Amino acid sequence: MDIDQLRAEKLALEQRLAEQQSKAAEDESCNAEAIVKLKAGFQLAENAVIERDQVGLSVGVKNV
Repeated sequence: MDIDQLRAEKLALEQRLAEQQSKAAEDESCNAEAIVKLKAGFQLAENAVIERDQVGLSVGVKNV
């Protein structure tokens, strides 16, 4: 192997590394976005349960 071949391989590996790092950053961003959406969904569900319970309590009070 000569020096030019080694340089070419090094350049190719550096480009591949940059692509992989970019993909990893994109994946991490997507994961963070998914977590935010999941937490928002849980919050909506919790709010719905609280609202349902409050409606049930107010109906119970009216019937007393």
